[in-house]
Amino acid sequence: MKTDKLMFAPALLILSGVVNAESFNYDYVDTSIVRYDLESSTSKSHYDGYLVSASKSVSDNIHLLAEYTNTNDDSLSGNLTLNLDFKTVGFGANYPLFKYENTDIVVDFLHTRWNNSLNGTSISASAGGKFNSIDVGIRNQFSDNLEINARLERHDLAGDNNLYKAFSAGAIYKINNNFSLKFKGFRAKDSEANSTDWDGREIGIRYYF
Repeated sequence: MKTDKLMFAPALLILSGVVNAESFNYDYVDTSIVRYDLESSTSKSHYDGYLVSASKSVSDNIHLLAEYTNTNDDSLSGNLTLNLDFKTVGFGANYPLFKYENTDIVVDFLHTRWNNSLNGTSISASAGGKFNSIDVGIRNQFSDNLEINARLERHDLAGDNNLYKAFSAGAIYKINNNFSLKFKGFRAKDSEANSTDWDGREIGIRYYF
């Protein structure tokens, strides 16, 4: 009997840790440094900037979302600068995948307005639009201090045939109960053969409230 208890001790310890895992917190504010690489068949551009986002839970399984991104491409000649910004609002649903609550399935519905402007000493021009997105993701509390996550994303541009399908993966490292470090990388592929594909990387800090 003593041998049997020793054999099952590791499994009992693992199960105990999973049972006691805390549910995910959807009340937070993020700020990140971002880098976007856009590429078409004829050109490449690189945008650097920042992102600020927030999430607020309104029930155990529903949360509201808002995000603002501002980036610039300063590599153009003639003192020209390209600015690309996004303003996003939406809501999402989250639900534990397992009864032990260490893994959540998340579905977000988002609406984004974007603007791309060219500015210089003697020229100014801009273009913009909007798109709707559905993101389906998974959050897993890999350890006490480390969360890993992944998403499949679909972005439909309003008034356009372009459809972006994207995959993203990230990690969140807990510093303390209020602050965490975060990283995210993604790749988006356009459905149109002659339009623009883009990659992105984000690194920043998250504050839970």
